[in-house]
Amino acid sequence: MLRQICRRTSQRKSNALFYFPNEKLTGIAPTRKITEKDLDFTVGMVVTVNWEGKLVEAEILALDGKSDFVNFSQLHLICSLYFSMLDNCLH
Repeated sequence: MLRQICRRTSQRKSNALFYFPNEKLTGIAPTRKITEKDLDFTVGMVVTVNWEGKLVEAEILALDGKSDFVNFSQLHLICSLYFSMLDNCLH
């Protein structure tokens, strides 16, 4: 019972769209991949993410409270295209 109440009242977002500046890539992952557990995550925050077994720096581009990735997937595609075009313009 207590667990159900905690789940309903939890403010922690479950998923995030990340931008990895060193790799110039975006990716979607659960916020549990963020190593800083005691922070209230916000858009624009730079965090360390355990991405495929490596600790990498990432900026949070978007947060979502559910596991529905339809809008995240569209946003991920748009961000990927934007960063790719930006990279091409700078070179």
